[in-house]
Amino acid sequence: MTLGEKINILRKDKQISTRLLGAVAGVSSSMISKWERNVCEPKVYSIQKLADYFDITLEELLDNEIDI
Repeated sequence: MTLGEKINILRKDKQISTRLLGAVAGVSSSMISKWERNVCEPKVYSIQKLADYFDITLEELLDNEIDI
């Protein structure tokens, strides 16, 4: 499972908008959409914020072999 797929699933599980998640990660809602579509990947500081927000480890978020 890609990082983008995980972000999308986690966001939908929390039932939050790309706008709200963007505010959490410090980016725009369009950037969240790009991440979810695997157009680009988040910077390190955003990845840490996402892991903290979703209460998962960095390994769970970044390892393509680990499904959530």
